[in-house]
Amino acid sequence: MVGGCDTMGNTFNPDRIPHSPFQKRHHRVGTLGNIIDGQVYEDRNNRHVSLFGRNSVLGRGIAIFENPDDGAQNRTIESHFNGNVGVAIACGIIARMDEQF
Repeated sequence: MVGGCDTMGNTFNPDRIPHSPFQKRHHRVGTLGNIIDGQVYEDRNNRHVSLFGRNSVLGRGIAIFENPDDGAQNRTIESHFNGNVGVAIACGIIARMDEQF
């Protein structure tokens, strides 16, 4: 990845939905929820994310940010833009793996 986490860009949002909490039915495709106490175990379906078609996340970046997403609950520009998440502290690219891994 050239440029590191600072070059990740904005949250994947093909439907141009205003920032809202992950728990709400209508949220940005790229909003995947918060990590609590350093751990996340995701064992549920996310109807927004796909590996194919218009909402495909293949080839897109994924980032972990320094702060939890406040779900646009505060009255600041940052809250309504990105949930006051701060800077990315880890990132990568979502890719299909070869079966021989």
